[in-house]
Amino acid sequence: MSSNVIIYPLGAGQDVGRSCIIVKIFDKTIMLDTGLHMGKQDKQKYPDFEKLVPENEKETVKQQQKEKQKDIYNKYVDLVLISHFHLDHCGALPHFTEIHGYSGPIYMTTPTKALLPYMLEDCRKVLSEQNKDKHKKYLDEKERKKLEKHRMNQLKPEEERKINENSEDEDEQDINLFEKVFDQEDVKRCFKKTSTIQLHETVEVDGIKIKAYYAGHVLGACMFLIEYKQTTVLYTGDYNSNADRHLGAAYIDKVFPDVMITETTYATTIRDSKRERERNFLQQVQETIDKGGKVLIPVFALGRAQELCILLETYWNRVKNRVPIYFSAGLIEKANFYYKLFVNWTNENIKANYLTENMFNFKNITSFDKSLMRANTPMVLFATPGMLHGGTSVTVFKEWCHEPKNTLIIPGYCVPGTLGNKLLSGNKNINMDGKKLDIQMTIKNMSFSAHADAKGILGLIRHCEPKNVVFVHGEKGKMEILKKNVEQQFNIPVFMPANFETAKIKIEKGPLEELYTNQEVPKDRFISGTLTKKLKLDKMKKHSETQQKLNILDQLDISNNQNKNKMEIEEEQNQDQNGYFNEKSHLYNYYYHFEPNENFSQEPQQIETVQLAKLNYMIPIKKDILLQNLKINDDINWNENVVNHLKQIYIRLINKHQETKNQAEQYEKLPKLHIFANKYLLVEVQDNIIEETSKILDLKQKQEQNEIIKKQIKIIYVIIQKYIQKNQSEQ
Repeated sequence: MSSNVIIYPLGAGQDVGRSCIIVKIFDKTIMLDTGLHMGKQDKQKYPDFEKLVPENEKETVKQQQKEKQKDIYNKYVDLVLISHFHLDHCGALPHFTEIHGYSGPIYMTTPTKALLPYMLEDCRKVLSEQNKDKHKKYLDEKERKKLEKHRMNQLKPEEERKINENSEDEDEQDINLFEKVFDQEDVKRCFKKTSTIQLHETVEVDGIKIKAYYAGHVLGACMFLIEYKQTTVLYTGDYNSNADRHLGAAYIDKVFPDVMITETTYATTIRDSKRERERNFLQQVQETIDKGGKVLIPVFALGRAQELCILLETYWNRVKNRVPIYFSAGLIEKANFYYKLFVNWTNENIKANYLTENMFNFKNITSFDKSLMRANTPMVLFATPGMLHGGTSVTVFKEWCHEPKNTLIIPGYCVPGTLGNKLLSGNKNINMDGKKLDIQMTIKNMSFSAHADAKGILGLIRHCEPKNVVFVHGEKGKMEILKKNVEQQFNIPVFMPANFETAKIKIEKGPLEELYTNQEVPKDRFISGTLTKKLKLDKMKKHSETQQKLNILDQLDISNNQNKNKMEIEEEQNQDQNGYFNEKSHLYNYYYHFEPNENFSQEPQQIETVQLAKLNYMIPIKKDILLQNLKINDDINWNENVVNHLKQIYIRLINKHQETKNQAEQYEKLPKLHIFANKYLLVEVQDNIIEETSKILDLKQKQEQNEIIKKQIKIIYVIIQKYIQKNQSEQ
């Protein structure tokens, strides 16, 4: 079977900003993000949603918009997914829902939804101010032309003058220069249309399955795995492959998507070490305040603001610095509140110490008042927005830029067209409010961007193993360099469509893949097996499709399972240097397969190895349970059945320990769990694969495995005893 996936960017195609990627799979159209472009003016700020409408329907749609119909675009878009709350990814959402008319399903994570109204309201204020300024300039220019026309008219003969005075003034016509800006009510109505999805939750919308994964870019940022009619698309949004001071690294299952759409903001950049960047940043701040200067750090309210506030707070406490640190009041304060509220989205260090030390309670950082702008004392100011395209950061920059002892530190990416981008390009010939700025202050770019660099992008591709890759959210020249690299390293097609260009990707499904993805596995059941990649599928072509289908159906027949009172333990400890499948961040690292009827009071006895690829019950035990002081976790229902299951694991581990202790040289590697096509359905392990696997294992590995099993025995035994003691005390 073959299908086509259509990728059509309305924004972020060979560009950064205005992210809006249209994905068409069979009869479904999915919109991935709907953002603003901070470096553009008027209508160019927004994605051109009208491109979704066929030519013969555009007049009808315009009439429907005038009548303010609510569901105009529902026939053109089936689902909208918002990856995170940055305005270049969500800023045009109320424009799409309230002005263009879309009332269909919209999904995002809970933190994103919580912060969305504040981000959109802040955006609305900035856009409204810009519109007022442009309108004033337009009216001033219009008045100037009118006076000039009147003066020239006075020089003409009287009869001709009367004709000109009675003629229509073209300047008086409404030329509709200004795009309508959504208002507060639009934001509220838009907010009510959104729904939430949790990490690792699968939601089905009209046959489309979506699953969210942690992206690490900002609070609530996620990747989306989309599946429809056996075709899978992974959209990364913005992601960070490395943990920072307040968020963890991106992590995701090995999902093998048909198409992977990835950001490429830093497609050709390999960042220096985090420690060196932090040292250089602190040194620059210290040097500036030592000479009596002021430090302006433009940031977005969420993300780098918290990262750098934590860094400076820690440094200030260590050196006992008394120089004031400020942040522009309002949105950052709300942001810090939500970071505390959603602390479970932060990194392991913050979560572990949250009760004793809340990293977001800044003692050295206070709110900024504009009356402090002209104070003749050193200070550090975090001001929004991060690209200096308006707001407090621009106001303060205009006030401080003429002083040589002051410093501007830009910690993130600035899109072309913004003041930040011009300054980073070395352009100091800046005119604002009709005046040329005398820029004398030091300007530094110190990247604390929460985007993956080239190494991180390649690492994610290597981990997910997509069949096709699509580049978005990057600059064309840099994309082309990375494209060659990916094609050479992974031998897969890479697409990089520009805005309003179509990438048509043909997806071929082999007979084996069709068979596996068509199987419906009961929700509470899993099939155990071994890691199955495309190479191993090729080895199975000698079997007929009919026989394979019978094998799979036999595995799914629970009533025919002849292995009662047997169980298999599988340990999944995949680690990736980039953190995508990292033992600290991955939600489920241990999977246990068992039958629940073993009597725990019986003496441990030798249990035969379970036949591979047979259906068994499975319960995921969070690694937190095993590693973090054996604390009972509310996420698991600690009922009697679960404890019985743990008892089964305990017995199985004792038997496995005895087996490996006595016959280490004959120890077979335990089969790995592999999620295939997101169905937990695996092929039966072939004899030749088992032989190849066993050859790899040496005695040292077997002994190490035995040590792991011994530790697991102790841990699970303590958990069971704790539960028994708890029950006895309650009774």
